[in-house]
Amino acid sequence: MRRIDWLEAPLMRPALVALAAAVVLVGWSATRLAGADLLPPPAAGDPLALPAVSLDRTPAVRRSTPDDDLFSADRTPRDARYALPGERVATEPSAAPTPVVLGTALATDGRSFVSARLGDAAPRILHVGDTLGPFTLRSIDRRLVRFSRASGGRVEVRPGATAPSGPR
Repeated sequence: MRRIDWLEAPLMRPALVALAAAVVLVGWSATRLAGADLLPPPAAGDPLALPAVSLDRTPAVRRSTPDDDLFSADRTPRDARYALPGERVATEPSAAPTPVVLGTALATDGRSFVSARLGDAAPRILHVGDTLGPFTLRSIDRRLVRFSRASGGRVEVRPGATAPSGPR
């Protein structure tokens, strides 16, 4: 195939024009970049202006602490243990929150209720047989409210007390 036949292909002329335009644009951009400052000075009063950076100054000397030295006797341990990425860390089983009884209302017709909450949740009104998380309300007395756990066992809570009276 001769060179002239190659240029007479239907889409070859627009492709060559686009190539020439790209070469001119790259050349123009390169000349503008060569003559430009890397960071122009900020305008006076511009709140988004970058602070002046000088590479002449030496960096401020940071004081070392005992925590910087891995083998220091005065080093304090971290709150969490070190773990590799992707490593599963066993968590300590935390004590399940117990219900906090805010108040009781006793009625003679069996419609007594309790205002209680579990942990930091919003308070709820409970009747005998209602559940609050894993706890089921079993009985309401003026001085003692009894819950049963879903896993077994009972919790007795005194109204207004922040801690339960004790499991049974």
